[in-house]
Amino acid sequence: MPPPRRTYRMPRPTPRTLRGEIIGRTALAILGLIFLVGAYKCVRTAISIERDYDQRYDRISRNHNSGAGAPLAVGGVLFLLGAPLLFAALVPVSAVEKLLGRQTNNTLYENPSASSYLRDMDGPL
Repeated sequence: MPPPRRTYRMPRPTPRTLRGEIIGRTALAILGLIFLVGAYKCVRTAISIERDYDQRYDRISRNHNSGAGAPLAVGGVLFLLGAPLLFAALVPVSAVEKLLGRQTNNTLYENPSASSYLRDMDGPL
């Protein structure tokens, strides 16, 4: 008896539809804005802590720091995370390609025989 035939299904193509593009960019924009709002709040908190510390303690008798560095550092990290996300959501891909320049080091695309490049490399992989 012959083995049963398997039916192979082709994977569904993932077309870049306008709806998917809008959903993806909206998600990036929301995440970027959340990070930027968090960064703003952290920096404002650091400024408030520093001002409160300046009012409470005399400048001459201060031996310790105010503790405003931690919220300021967290705000900086949140800004560094949120700014690129918001940038990616708002700027078209073609403009980013023009800004970064055309990629020319795609050797695998130009010559699919990657084994020759691996043999020509100096040293171990």
